[in-house]
Amino acid sequence: MQHLCTNLLRPVNDDGGGQKSQRPTQQSPPELEPNPAKPVALVSVVLLPPRSTIPDNHRLPFGTIGGGRGGQSLATLTIVRPLVRRRLSFLTEDANGLEPGSSRTVEASARCFRRPESSDNGTVQNKRGKLIERSPTKPDTIAMIPEQTLHQEPLPTNDERIMSAVSRSDTEPDLIGDCTVPYILPMVNGRHQDLKYISDETMARLLHGEFGQQVASYEIIDCRFPYEFDGGHIRGAKNLYTREQITKQLLDQRKPEQPATIGEPHGQGSGGATRRHILVFHCEFSVQRGPTLSRFLRNHDRNLNIDRYPVLHYPEVYLLHGGYKKFFTSYSSLCDPITYRPMRDGEYANRYRYFRAILYSETLKLRSQLMR
Repeated sequence: MQHLCTNLLRPVNDDGGGQKSQRPTQQSPPELEPNPAKPVALVSVVLLPPRSTIPDNHRLPFGTIGGGRGGQSLATLTIVRPLVRRRLSFLTEDANGLEPGSSRTVEASARCFRRPESSDNGTVQNKRGKLIERSPTKPDTIAMIPEQTLHQEPLPTNDERIMSAVSRSDTEPDLIGDCTVPYILPMVNGRHQDLKYISDETMARLLHGEFGQQVASYEIIDCRFPYEFDGGHIRGAKNLYTREQITKQLLDQRKPEQPATIGEPHGQGSGGATRRHILVFHCEFSVQRGPTLSRFLRNHDRNLNIDRYPVLHYPEVYLLHGGYKKFFTSYSSLCDPITYRPMRDGEYANRYRYFRAILYSETLKLRSQLMR
């Protein structure tokens, strides 16, 4: 084994003849006299071979460092290897009694992490080492819970009626509001998918009495402003243009215990079928005012009959397609007077703004009630 020592303190070389070494370019440092009171510090750099080639308990002596008198050894480097190394065992429990990945025995691990088992005398030792007595007479909590049998009560009559109405409405989309029978008047497609439209031709046939065998009575609700209604309306129509008027004229006059109009014996038609009572809403074009009040009537009617769902006071409600303008163009003879006044007539601009303000304030009042 080779060792390389580099000493920072070098003595002056003497050739034995009293002459100094011929090195003019580099001046050697002066010789240091050993002083027992002031020890000289030595700095050494040791380059060792790989660890595998050094045996355990090997002692590496430094050579005698020049400069010291008597050639005494000033330092010795000792490398001591441990004879016993502690390592983790990855063997199984049956091999050496150790758990995999642990240096403790199985008994030590069980003593640290496992809950102590109860002894024969009915005591259990908790984590703090105290003995707790277990009552042998007190049964477990699970044993005290009795077994419960599931019992399903029969549905009441109202729930049965609701389920029957919902099932019928899914299979037959053209049923009236109480989900009992289909609509009696022929319908056409319109802008609002949730409303049922009739054409101006069907309205004219209704006015002529062609549906007398199926319809006992009908009401035409004109939702335009009063100055429009006075300028011309369908014969026999009623002018209701606010939600308050719809509520008072159509719903408040009925008592809560009064049955809905549908099914009342107004008379028997052909084949013994019950005659209907229907409503027809419209405005100038049947785009905004007529559909809005028609939906309001249906929602308010549902609230009044919520305990008797799906019963309604007015289960069969229609909307005139195209409104009064289209009907007047085709059947002006059925209008009274035979004129047509549009909503934005310049001569009635002030009245238009007045009635628009009424509808706007009513809408704000309804929104505030819904937010409560």
